[in-house]
Amino acid sequence: MTEVEFSGTSMTPIIRCPAALVCDSQRRPALGDIVLFQDDRCLLAHRLVGWRRGPEMHMLLRGDNRRCLDPPLPVHACLGVVVAVRRNGKRLDCMRLIVRGVFRTIAASARILAPRCEPQHPLSGFAACRVKLHRLICHLAHTILLITSWRDDAEEQ
Repeated sequence: MTEVEFSGTSMTPIIRCPAALVCDSQRRPALGDIVLFQDDRCLLAHRLVGWRRGPEMHMLLRGDNRRCLDPPLPVHACLGVVVAVRRNGKRLDCMRLIVRGVFRTIAASARILAPRCEPQHPLSGFAACRVKLHRLICHLAHTILLITSWRDDAEEQ
């Protein structure tokens, strides 16, 4: 297990700064998991929302607060799966059944509602509505997790 400091806004509202991500490099990623990977500039953590099959299996990823899917990423580029999030003395165990169910719901929303777009181009009216609907689903999921799954870090030890 490795702990990585998280900064940025790509995974809000589920993960907010400052936070620490506990990652398992031995775990195989599954739909809905948050995976850690390296891009050109830094480490990123985004949600696995699907697969692209071909000569080599690729992951389809999207930050919960991003409007577009990331470019497909080869599975071997996954550095680890986030198994827990720590923030302000609280801990979210990402492997709990209810959390995994919520994460899979977010993944389905991210994949279904992802507009075909380039991050720098403006969205049409319908595509913008799809992005807003996905963000609403993420906020509802965040509320469910706040009520059911965030625990005092000391309780989890």
